[in-house]
Amino acid sequence: MKGFYQFFKRFGLSWRYIFWSFAAASIPFFFTSFYSKTFLVFPIIISIFLGILLYLYFGIFLKKAFLEWHEAQKLRKQIIGLTKTFFFQIANNTFDDNKLASEKIMGIQRRIIYRHLAFLISMKELAIQNTSKDFEGYLDKKEFNVVKRALNVPLKILKLQSEELKNLNKKAYVHEQAYVDLHNLGMKFIHCVGDCEFLVNKEFHNTNYEIANIGICFFIVITTLSTAPYLGFWSIFFAAFWGYGLFLLQNLQQYYLTPFNNSTSKIEIDKTINEIEYASLSLIVGEEVNNLLGKI
Repeated sequence: MKGFYQFFKRFGLSWRYIFWSFAAASIPFFFTSFYSKTFLVFPIIISIFLGILLYLYFGIFLKKAFLEWHEAQKLRKQIIGLTKTFFFQIANNTFDDNKLASEKIMGIQRRIIYRHLAFLISMKELAIQNTSKDFEGYLDKKEFNVVKRALNVPLKILKLQSEELKNLNKKAYVHEQAYVDLHNLGMKFIHCVGDCEFLVNKEFHNTNYEIANIGICFFIVITTLSTAPYLGFWSIFFAAFWGYGLFLLQNLQQYYLTPFNNSTSKIEIDKTINEIEYASLSLIVGEEVNNLLGKI
């Protein structure tokens, strides 16, 4: 029983949809049977045809919304995996110990990881359409002034990161193979930004919520009136059952539609980035960065 409750709670359904399903079925039934003293009969074929159209309509949109949600889920996992690899590269065998003092290496590691955190937070803000620029604290003043004017903030931060790594490589502070690996990781993060923009700006949107609900209620009314002569009082339950199924599809679609919005799809990219940020601040330098890999 608890499992069913969690299912309904998760997909945004509540007792009001059950109420409206039965209300839309009961009102025409009692109005026609008691007030008009006769049933206003609709051919049952109309109800069947309308029901098939509505279920196909909501089913197609639900499939599209789920595919979009699945793509966003893959993107979230990819960002986590790439971040693990990035931190591992920064913590191990990236800098030449013979040419840099350990204190300077730790300072460079901290600056690069801070900049990467700024990138992740800007990605989060891009995904959830937030422009608060919470990454400001992870960039120095000069870098922030450059980034805040950029049309695409995540890409600008990646460019700054790439420029510093390139300069370190020219000075022979970074091993050649390590630089190539970090450059390849940077390219993959660029692809992540492109995928995120594609999902956020995708042309596919949901059905008009209000019109869809009116269509469902109309279907319930038609179903009640077309089946009442055959089922009598039970036509209320019959129509409410099929109408509630449409409400379920509508709400599943709403759940999956906006994949980075925590109020709907529950792909918690906001929470994911915050956890990475928190762990990074605790384990930010030197060999301790390795401890971060098991926490994200």
